[in-house]
Amino acid sequence: MNNVISHSLNLPCCGSASDERKSHPTNTTAPSVGNTDILEIKVYPNPANSSLYFEFPASDKATIKLLDISGRIIDQQVVYDNTTAVFDVSNYTPGIYLYQVITGSKTQSGKILIGK
Repeated sequence: MNNVISHSLNLPCCGSASDERKSHPTNTTAPSVGNTDILEIKVYPNPANSSLYFEFPASDKATIKLLDISGRIIDQQVVYDNTTAVFDVSNYTPGIYLYQVITGSKTQSGKILIGK
């Protein structure tokens, strides 16, 4: 036990007390995965009870995936030449879900809450 090494990860949630905390509001702009580009995607309402709406910039093709908390895809839509998509979530079990919106080489991920 004498060989324990301390590491600082500098995570946004776990920085030092002097770090400025930045909140990332849901349903707004978030950085893409593995890219410095930003997608401006709106996801609403959050929490959702019956329908979940996605609005995003015009794209030739967009893939929207809804995943359960363990990362399994539970629903997916591919839309062409469109800027909106609607998911019927009325039969989903209440809880936290993840989403991914993929347009071209850009991906945005986030969390949504499904309630009843």
